[in-house]
Amino acid sequence: MNYNLSHGMLDSCASKSSSIEAENLAREKDELHDLQLR
Repeated sequence: MNYNLSHGMLDSCASKSSSIEAENLAREKDELHDLQLR
């Protein structure tokens, strides 16, 4: 599982984005994580 790796990438990406874009990235991450668990 590369959860920590992808999470770090999203964090660095979110720090350069607006808060709205950061929320969208987090939401996409959660959806992808849910799909992986199924």
